[in-house]
Amino acid sequence: MAGPPARLDELITYVVGREPDGPALERLSDANLVAEYLGDVADHLVGHFVELARQDGASWAEIGRRLGVSKQAAQKRFVAKRAEAADLLPPGVLARFTDRARNVMERAEEEARQAGHDEVNGGHLLLGLMHEPDGLAVRALLGLGAPTETVRAATRATLDPPGAPRPGPLTLSPGAQRVRDLTFQEALRLGHNYVGTEHLLLGLLRRPTEPGARVLVALGVTREAVEAWVVEAYARAGSAG
Repeated sequence: MAGPPARLDELITYVVGREPDGPALERLSDANLVAEYLGDVADHLVGHFVELARQDGASWAEIGRRLGVSKQAAQKRFVAKRAEAADLLPPGVLARFTDRARNVMERAEEEARQAGHDEVNGGHLLLGLMHEPDGLAVRALLGLGAPTETVRAATRATLDPPGAPRPGPLTLSPGAQRVRDLTFQEALRLGHNYVGTEHLLLGLLRRPTEPGARVLVALGVTREAVEAWVVEAYARAGSAG
């Protein structure tokens, strides 16, 4: 069996490349971020095949034996992982989000709740982004010719008809969970140890068939154009949102 695609020497080169002249402590912080991300990816990888095994009729005892753990340990790990993934911002994720990005997620949930929808999808995430007009995401959309009101109206037109507001917290749809996870990839790729509104927008555009992303594509907004705008904004201001 061939080795996994990510080798230690490649990861070391990646971390060093983020801060070529940086102190060792700064590199340690970057290495820790990458390790956390890889840990999440590893959990998603194994969890994906656990789900497939369960769909094929495998018992938790059989899955546990394959993983070298008890039935109870397998259930605890993967059932709890699914529940955590459905939360909008689990504690480990929350720590990486800027205040604006956290507000986007809260507003997205409120948009879904007030519309009487069962879960938060990519359309609600895009509506949440519209609540942060000073964030880089909205500024990028404006710069690319997609006004806030146009985006908002087009997004609402694609969502299910509104119903009675729903009480209590909502969970993310599977597609929106994937968007949330992709924001970390976008942040790492741009060399950042936090998630801002711009990373949420880039993560959404990584899923072009997701509600919200389809609206942006129809308006002529591409991930490449957003990234170019954001990178230029970093260069001009040295700040993120």
